[in-house]
Amino acid sequence: MQSQQSHRKDEHVFLAEKAFDQESHAGFDQVRFIHTALPEMAVSEVTLTPELFDWQWPFYINAMTGGSKQTGERNAQLGRIAAATGLAIATGSQSVALADHSLAETFQVMRHNNPDGFILGNLGAGKTWLMPRMPLR
Repeated sequence: MQSQQSHRKDEHVFLAEKAFDQESHAGFDQVRFIHTALPEMAVSEVTLTPELFDWQWPFYINAMTGGSKQTGERNAQLGRIAAATGLAIATGSQSVALADHSLAETFQVMRHNNPDGFILGNLGAGKTWLMPRMPLR
């Protein structure tokens, strides 16, 4: 039987698919940039490569997946996409796998499909209960 937390992961994907509109531009078609020239800079001096963790691009794939069979399959797909494009990728919150170890594979497939890529692990806020309580000195 699927846990409530694991079921929630499937609901996230269901709601995202339901709200997906191929004609939508997420409002980006309404964005207008104001040109502000930088005459003191040469185009050859501009780089979009981040100086953090040797990322190849200044953005990454942010995932909300993992924690169920369906979302594990999505993580495998996203891992392959990240590997093919060189993009960094983030997992969905792995706290569900800490509660149910059988779900760990739904997150590990991202690494299996992207063995050399940069993967951010997401645990979620407020998970201090996972850390052993240490006495204050």
